[in-house]
Amino acid sequence: MVNANSHKGITLKKIKNILRDEKLDFLFIDGDHTYEGAKKDFEMYQSLVKENGIIALHDIAKSDVKECKVDKFWEELKKKYKGLEIINDKNQGWGGVGVVRNKAP
Repeated sequence: MVNANSHKGITLKKIKNILRDEKLDFLFIDGDHTYEGAKKDFEMYQSLVKENGIIALHDIAKSDVKECKVDKFWEELKKKYKGLEIINDKNQGWGGVGVVRNKAP
């Protein structure tokens, strides 16, 4: 885990330095919960995950919190990647995890 602003290039650089040239098997994205933030995190860090590796996003359930829009990005992503949803109750108002396999670049 790296506790830093995931949207900053310096954070991506720090992670690349940690990984050296290795690719991740699993990436868990739990960011700022905005549509833009979730999309940016996915796009910035996807290249660090090996082909067929797993990328998971947190808080994919529709939320009552105005700023939390991960669900909107998830709806787009799961169509493109045929995602798996792990949600106890779609009406729970928050939470859930979405899982996709990374495609080749």
